Amino acid sequence: MMQFIRDHSNSLWAKILLVGVGVSLAGIGGTQIFSGPSADTVATVNGAKVSLQEVEAQYQQLLNANAQNGDVTEEIQRQYRLIARQDLIQRRAMDSQIKEWKIRASDRSVAEEIVSIPSFQKDGVFDQETYKTALFYSGYSIEGFEDAIRRDVEERIVREAFVNSAFVSNNELQEQIAFLGQKRDLEVATFNYLDDLESVAVSENEIKKQYEENIAQYKTPNLVKLQYVELEANALKAEDQSYSAAEIQEEADKLKKQDEQRLSEQFTIEYSTDSEKQEAMDILADLKERIESGAMTFDEAKAEIAQIDNAYYNRNGNFKYGAAGIPEFDDALFELTEEAPFSTPFSTGGEVHLVHLLNISTPYNDDAALLAAAEKSLKENAVADLYMTKEARMQELAETYTESLGEIAQDLGLELKETDWLNLDSQEDLLGNASVWAAVSGYDVMENGRNSLPFAFNDQTNHAMIVRIADKEESRSKSLEESYEEIKAELAKNRAKEETMNRVNAMLEAGDTQNFQNDIEQLGFSYNQYNDLAITSVGQLQTKPVEQYAISNGFQKIHHLEDGKPQYLVEDVDGYIFVVAVNKINVGEAEGFTDEDRAQLQEYLDGREASFEYQALMQYLFNNSKIKLYNNSFFQ
Repeated sequence: MMQFIRDHSNSLWAKILLVGVGVSLAGIGGTQIFSGPSADTVATVNGAKVSLQEVEAQYQQLLNANAQNGDVTEEIQRQYRLIARQDLIQRRAMDSQIKEWKIRASDRSVAEEIVSIPSFQKDGVFDQETYKTALFYSGYSIEGFEDAIRRDVEERIVREAFVNSAFVSNNELQEQIAFLGQKRDLEVATFNYLDDLESVAVSENEIKKQYEENIAQYKTPNLVKLQYVELEANALKAEDQSYSAAEIQEEADKLKKQDEQRLSEQFTIEYSTDSEKQEAMDILADLKERIESGAMTFDEAKAEIAQIDNAYYNRNGNFKYGAAGIPEFDDALFELTEEAPFSTPFSTGGEVHLVHLLNISTPYNDDAALLAAAEKSLKENAVADLYMTKEARMQELAETYTESLGEIAQDLGLELKETDWLNLDSQEDLLGNASVWAAVSGYDVMENGRNSLPFAFNDQTNHAMIVRIADKEESRSKSLEESYEEIKAELAKNRAKEETMNRVNAMLEAGDTQNFQNDIEQLGFSYNQYNDLAITSVGQLQTKPVEQYAISNGFQKIHHLEDGKPQYLVEDVDGYIFVVAVNKINVGEAEGFTDEDRAQLQEYLDGREASFEYQALMQYLFNNSKIKLYNNSFFQ
């Protein structure tokens, strides 16, 4: 896709998108909120449950996807949580419609989707045990996960139908080219009014009045202390053990087979009867004998194979053992040596093969390095075995001791750890970890004060935890004294913003456009000027993100100049007031767009149009579904 489309995916545009999504969340306020049936359910859509665990996972994905955007404020985090819930609610509504339309993804398409997921692959190939283990530590059953994948595939079928039917007219294409191609002369100024709040005068009477009029909003957070035990493989130490030369050599043979990569080529002859199979065996055995004796070269053998209708030559990839997925081929290839590089002809269901080893690559420099790695592997395997034994014991103990962790810690030889007071509402410190939060927020732990079940910390297979709430402190109204500094900072912030806005507006109303730079710098703003700037270049500017955001808003919100006079945009975002002065707009022309650019832009716009239509459908389904939201502190 063209560079301007790539530019639009940076953090600046992500913030603009967040604003747009925030608008769509406005409708959720009108949905009735109920007392929850359980701590795990945050909503139901046409009777289908949306769990807290699902929302937390979606929320974590949003945080990870926007990690590069710098500081994520508490308000943005709250927006992300609401976005995560909204997304899942809309998906449930879509699920209901898909059922009504009788759309069902085939078992084959679901299987193809699953085997393509890298997390379930080993050495680039889908591995059933890896799949089962990953689902276990993610808290999924196989059936539940496959149902979720089926829903994803079915939703994709609907989305693709919109993409295939979407069309943007040539007029719209020309308008977009004109916008993307236009150049602007503009000035931008930014001011952080949070920098010096200490100097903003706020009287005690104002603080007292604010407290008395808004006493309900000044509360202490809900606090908890956590107790936990954690079992980590890297903290375990197996008993010192020496290994015999035979044991080390056996492990070395395994590592060599496991870590080596082999490049090869082969002749293959297809057959359909036993007599054809034997004939193919004889042909390839004869070729091998003549090549090895020097009677013919490999290239001559290739030419001879090319004359046989049901035979062919191919060069194989650089495979590890098992990567080809054909045991007979793997065994034949990895039995070869550089001294004897040709296999005996062998068959694999309908084909006979002769494999030629071309190269062996290994991570081990020599036999000594391989043997050292083998001894290290034996020790690591001993620790892994010890970990698995202790993890199984942890599970057993968790089912016996549900009201305390002391017995579990003592039996496993683990330290019983305890946190300081943590803010439950903002999920402070350890509570901010998704796997810990999922365990703590469960009904048994949160409401009944019991131990959680063992869980995989951060979905790691070698780090298990059990957690409980050791103590709780419920939220209460704060006194004026306790709220004093918070209210003072709040009033100072609002006053600083208001006073700065008033000074900017007064300056602009004076209409002295020639002295904009001098006047705005007199107010303490940082200033930059850009000439012939295109919207597609904003993301490449070497400046602060807030300035990029301001310039983009100037492009988006100022469409033309009246009588050629400068137009101004004044806005506040994340503690910054910015002013954008657009002084000149040169309308974009089509000359800079090649036919390939036009085709790519058309594809992009068609896709965007399809996205708008799909979102409209989602909103319609949302508005016409039976939705119940349940109170949960996660969204506060």
